Amino acid sequence: MQSFHHRQDVEGLRGVLVVLVILYHAGVQYPRAAFFSVDIFLLVSGYLMAAILQRDLFGGAFSLRAFYERRARRLLPAMYLAVLLGIIAAYFIVPPADYQVMAESSLWSLALSANAYFAGHGGGYFSPNIGMQPFMHFWTLGLEFQYYLLMPIFFLLLPIIKKRYFSVVIGVLALASFLVAYFGASQGEKSVYFLLSSRVWEFLLGSLLAIYQHRILFAVAEKYRRWLADAGVLLMMLVMVLADEHTLHPGPVTLIPLVGGLLLLCFGSERSISYRLLTFRPLVLLGAISYSLYLWHQIFIALGRWYFVDGVSAVIAAALIVAAVGLSVISYRLVEVPFRNKAAVPSRPFWACLLYTSPSPRDLSTS
Repeated sequence: MQSFHHRQDVEGLRGVLVVLVILYHAGVQYPRAAFFSVDIFLLVSGYLMAAILQRDLFGGAFSLRAFYERRARRLLPAMYLAVLLGIIAAYFIVPPADYQVMAESSLWSLALSANAYFAGHGGGYFSPNIGMQPFMHFWTLGLEFQYYLLMPIFFLLLPIIKKRYFSVVIGVLALASFLVAYFGASQGEKSVYFLLSSRVWEFLLGSLLAIYQHRILFAVAEKYRRWLADAGVLLMMLVMVLADEHTLHPGPVTLIPLVGGLLLLCFGSERSISYRLLTFRPLVLLGAISYSLYLWHQIFIALGRWYFVDGVSAVIAAALIVAAVGLSVISYRLVEVPFRNKAAVPSRPFWACLLYTSPSPRDLSTS
C-alpha cells in the first residue's frame, strides 16, 4: 500500500476548484460548467478518506470513535458558526416569508442533511432562484457527512475479506449508484443531483483508486506518469469549458472530469506541468482555507442579492467575495485549527457542545 502523505498539488487543486465554484455561484458565465468542480471534490474526498482508513487499519491504529471525532472536529465547528452568523444576518435582510425557508434549510444543514432538504424543496440545483439561498451549497456537506458515517464501518471488512472481493462490492455499489443517477437524470428527476444514492459512486471511484494506486503505479513506467497527470488536468478543464447546464448530469459526461481527477490523483508527479501550476503558492493557500471559503462564499453572495435589490454589479460581487475570503482566513485560524487540537478543546466539552447545538428530529419535522 502506498504511504499516505500530504500533497501540495492536491491542496492547490482544492484551491482551483473552490475558485471555480465561487465564480459559478457569483454568476460568472465562464467556464460554463464550473459546477463539475463539486464532482471532483467528492472524488478527492473519497480518495483521501480511503487512504486514511487503509493507513489506520493496516497500521493497527484505527478507532471508529477517533475517526468520527477527527471528521467532526475538522468540519462541524466552522459549519455551525457559518450557519449561525448567516441566519442572524439574513434576519435583518430577508423578508419574513423567505426567511422562514432559510431557517428551515439552516436546521437541515445543522443536521447534516441539507442535501435531503434541497432534494425535496425547490426546482433543483439549476433553478433560477436557488442562488438566493445562502445555505444551498451545504448539500455537498450533507453528502460528505453521510459518506463519512457509513464508509468506515464498511472498511472494517477490508482486513477480514480478500481485497478483490471487497473491491468487487465497492465496484458493484458504484455502478448501481451511477445507474440510479443516470436514469434518474434522464427522467428529469432533479433530486438525483443531491442524494447520496446517486452520488456515492463518485466517492467510491476515489476509494477504489486509493486501494489500488500502488499496483497501478507499479504497472506504469515513471516516465509516463507526468503526462498522465497533465492529461488529467486537461480533461477536467475541457469538460468545464465545453459542457453547460443543459448537459445530462450526473451522467456519462460526469465521468470525464472524474477520470481526469483520478489521473491527477494517481500519477501526480513533481516533474509534471500540472504539479508546478497547482503548487503555485496562492493556490495552495486557497486550498488550505478552501473549506471555510466554501462555507462562507455563498452566504455572502446570496445575502448580497437580497440586500442589493437592483442587482449585484461586478464590483459589488468582487467586494463580497473579498469579504468572504477575509472571513474565511479568520475562520480557518480561529475555528478550524484550534478545534482540531484535542489539547485546546478536549473531547468531552467538544461533544457536549455539538449535541447541545444540534437540531432535534422534532425541529426538522416541524420545518
